[in-house]
Amino acid sequence: MTERATDNYESGGSQEGPDFFIQTPQENEGVGELSPRRRLVEAELRRAKEKLSKAIIHDISSFDLWLRQTKGPLEFIVGYYITKPDSGIEPIPQEESLPRLRGHRQTMAQIGLENLPPEFTLIDARLGSIDTYFEEQEKLKRGEPKTILTDYAQAVDLFTPRLIPQKDIDDIREEEILGGLRRLGYAFTPNSEQSVRMALAVYHKGNQLKSKESIEYNYWRSAKRYRHQLSQAIGQELSSVKYDIVWKDADAFWKGYERVEEGGNYLWLNENERHMGEYDHAIVETYALHEDLHMAQASLIASEIRGRRLDPAVGIVPSIGPDAYLLEGLAQTVGDLAEYDMTPDTKLGIGLYRLEKRALANGIQYVEGGATIDEVAHDLRKYIPLKDIDEIRKLLREATTKPFERAYMIVYGISDYEFCQLRQKFGNGMKNVLLRELVTKLRTRDQIMRPTLNFEPLLGYEVGS
Repeated sequence: MTERATDNYESGGSQEGPDFFIQTPQENEGVGELSPRRRLVEAELRRAKEKLSKAIIHDISSFDLWLRQTKGPLEFIVGYYITKPDSGIEPIPQEESLPRLRGHRQTMAQIGLENLPPEFTLIDARLGSIDTYFEEQEKLKRGEPKTILTDYAQAVDLFTPRLIPQKDIDDIREEEILGGLRRLGYAFTPNSEQSVRMALAVYHKGNQLKSKESIEYNYWRSAKRYRHQLSQAIGQELSSVKYDIVWKDADAFWKGYERVEEGGNYLWLNENERHMGEYDHAIVETYALHEDLHMAQASLIASEIRGRRLDPAVGIVPSIGPDAYLLEGLAQTVGDLAEYDMTPDTKLGIGLYRLEKRALANGIQYVEGGATIDEVAHDLRKYIPLKDIDEIRKLLREATTKPFERAYMIVYGISDYEFCQLRQKFGNGMKNVLLRELVTKLRTRDQIMRPTLNFEPLLGYEVGS
């Protein structure tokens, strides 16, 4: 997944105004030959776009390098280097990087997003998200109040969070968790939370994977199974998708973190005490399905860039911003959209993951709305049965106080819910739209929900939520 795109680039932000690529109408030209406004010249527009693309790649990569060098390897802003920056880039500090990124947004506005390929709408939103995210960090350092969730999520994720209908969450618990336990032969009393937790504990004890070797073995076995099915579903060869598992000890909410880096592709698995005891067949098979989709998608987008069907700048994917909606939503629902033949363990694992993420999405909104973390944690205990109450409190605290977690953790449940709603409404039609199109094209939520028609009314939200 290599695409060098910053050769011979000298960065300086938006140094040239619109006159660089716009030609003024001449007085002696006929009225029918030109519009009353200055017209864009195709060759100059193309050169302006290429210069802008290289500048964006260079400046985000240089900022990311500075973050990693000054704040540590777990502090970064680029999640996927699908497009590779030049090897000789130098770190650029935050106080210089952010104005440069703002300058690139100004250049896009001068050119007009309507005059650029569709992916520049996403690229523009990414730059705005990065700016908002670091501004939020600075606000908190100054002791100022955090931005309200609706405004912050809209600015960073490009959507306004809404409450997932409670009936939907209860149905997931009944159909995917209780139904999954029944299919696996476990006995329990459905109306007793303690009985359900006990059945899950028995499952976990009998299926726990205690060593890194056993976790990795079962991960790769499942990833191979589901990648083959993905390849069949989208009609593309995926045998060239390669990455390695690397273990990290991070006191963080994530269990797996895909990294497409300059020097290779890696899946970070978390060995922190918050996670190491949770790995079992259900969890590992679910992460194999989910994370392998991320890696396959990165490879497919790289192919689109090499084929000049996407601009290289789209291949610098920030770790925070509007991409999360599509990336996480598709990874969580790909088994449903592609109608995978999933094992009973995978089905149970997906149900547990889905139930936790949707319940957390609502819980985050309740806390942000004024409820206490303690009362919300107790309400969520029924829907997050594998974690103790202290861990649920910790997740809620992280998701409502830390800028990265506030922007990211709410995305999982909402994107999963909305993708599933569209599949239910459109059936196999969404398989073609979401898998054959969006697996190779990164989009904002708006570009997904309003391609030509407005899909918003089909999402099943309660009026006023």
